[in-house]
Amino acid sequence: AARHDNFVSNLHLRGGAFSSPLPLSESIKNAHPSSEGTVTIKFSIRYGLDNGAIVVCGPHSKFGSDDPNRAPKMQKKAGDLWELTLQVPLEMELVRYHYVVLSSARRRESQINARALSLRGAPDGAHLEVQDMFRSPKAFSLATSCFSRAIFGRGFAESTAMTENRVVDPGAILWDPPSSSDLVTVRFTVFAPRVEAGHSVGVIGKPAALGGWAEGTLVPMVRQEGTRMYVGQATVPRTDFPFEYKY
Repeated sequence: AARHDNFVSNLHLRGGAFSSPLPLSESIKNAHPSSEGTVTIKFSIRYGLDNGAIVVCGPHSKFGSDDPNRAPKMQKKAGDLWELTLQVPLEMELVRYHYVVLSSARRRESQINARALSLRGAPDGAHLEVQDMFRSPKAFSLATSCFSRAIFGRGFAESTAMTENRVVDPGAILWDPPSSSDLVTVRFTVFAPRVEAGHSVGVIGKPAALGGWAEGTLVPMVRQEGTRMYVGQATVPRTDFPFEYKY
């Protein structure tokens, strides 16, 4: 089964009029982020660890300037759940981060498909909730070019690319305040390195926004540039939580 991450927020996405259901900006230059203020991001991940710590590391000083020894530590909750709530300046614009396990043997996530969360367009005081899974270096080796292009035979044919997921820069996704507090925007992210040429990835589920399991109502996704990460988004009423879905 494909490894996946879920991203949940109480904000809507906005952008240009692309055919993808995930709103996008036509150009990153068109994004007008708030230069002042902060957003609160709650990171959560499940990882079995009895002795040690997990940190959220990244190039920004808020994330330890890529030094795991200076990166903020997560708090262990019930079972194998780890959480970290952090205020991040909007001027960061694009949050790049990864998880590092600090124990007797330090373990880092795969950097082949780096995590990137755009803050462009988010209002001051916004709250984002991120639910991740640890990206195993072994599993993510399937995203290298030798696998995706050679072994899996994807190639570069324009005819097959026309029916594949749209490729976007993660920085092209903008945020916008929701129209109602009764709605939650859910962003789905799945790692799918073995998608065959000419095929695409989508998500379907029980809520009406995800098609209600009806045949032919698959919600298309986009592929993040330079990765095998596929992203989709739907606005779901709070009353529908929790809900079932699949890729």
